[in-house]
Amino acid sequence: MNKILSYSLVGFLIAISANSFAEENSRAKKSPPVKNLMIEKIDANKDGVISEAEFIANAKEHFNSMDLNNDGRITPEESEASFKKMQEKFKHKKPKAE
Repeated sequence: MNKILSYSLVGFLIAISANSFAEENSRAKKSPPVKNLMIEKIDANKDGVISEAEFIANAKEHFNSMDLNNDGRITPEESEASFKKMQEKFKHKKPKAE
């Protein structure tokens, strides 16, 4: 369980960093600020905050998405593949140049 939380925390921090980067780019291009997409995604009951239970549920979901062969473990290869997949996802969401 500690490994799940550790991997989830890393993923969560990466996602928050990517969201912050998107917000900074958004402000730099004078477009409207990006909402906090991570809170919107994780906040299951939509009360505006993330509870521990919501965080852990998201962590398990994130872990399962990284565990490509469903063996309950994330190998370095699975981690790298997940990171590349996330990079591609955010690559397509970059703000358009004006």
